[in-house]
Amino acid sequence: MLLATGDRYVTGAVVLGTFVVPLAFCFKLVEGEDLPGTELQLLVRLFVFGGVLGFLASAFLEHPLGSQPAVVFDGWVGLVEETSKLAALAFMTRNFVGRTPRSGFVLGGLVGFGFAAFESAGYAVASAVGPGTDSHVLIDTVLTRAVTAPFTHGLWSAVAGAALFASSRNGRFRPAPLALAALAGVAVLHAGWDLMPYLAAHLEYWSTGTDAHLKALYETGQAILCLPPLYVVYRLRRRPAPAADGERESAPSGSLVSAGGIDRSAA
Repeated sequence: MLLATGDRYVTGAVVLGTFVVPLAFCFKLVEGEDLPGTELQLLVRLFVFGGVLGFLASAFLEHPLGSQPAVVFDGWVGLVEETSKLAALAFMTRNFVGRTPRSGFVLGGLVGFGFAAFESAGYAVASAVGPGTDSHVLIDTVLTRAVTAPFTHGLWSAVAGAALFASSRNGRFRPAPLALAALAGVAVLHAGWDLMPYLAAHLEYWSTGTDAHLKALYETGQAILCLPPLYVVYRLRRRPAPAADGERESAPSGSLVSAGGIDRSAA
């Protein structure tokens, strides 16, 4: 559509790459799930506002790193963005009592897909209005990010969210070892993904002294980085659903817990 119309700003490629694809995976994520308290309003808020909060927080925290070399910046940005997304999830589900690893996986994934959508939109705008705009570069950037979103931001946030909810006790999030280990793990995977171009380039140079197979090494490295979180997904889906955090202990007498799973007394 972009090449046919010459429209650099509102194109089918941009819409497809930035929002339609992440939303499609969000629908797939929640399809068939029967999670207490996950009404549509909460799901939309997590995708939109959770994604925006995580994106803005990471942009603010990444600003001081802008003066660092590209390798240093890419190495730290994983920790910054994954922490920002997890903090946004914790803030927006602070009154949510149906906390299980499975619900954390679903809700964390929504925040991750929202983050990916808004970040991709930013890349699309930068490519469209930047100097020497190339339509092919814009399409390649947006569609590449659309294809990789399910295996990057969405999957990383889902795994971290599952660990965060599993570590919750008595309606409170805790910096438990499981949650911290999951955050560290996805941050390392994120950093590895961002640093893969440098790693592939150095590996190719050391092995043959040419860059003929650089793209193949780059894509192979990214595929390998997808395996650990996919294994976590496999194990999580095979586990029996545990009791939600709000069901581990009986609610105290007089507390106002709605049927929808939101503790109104804590609002």
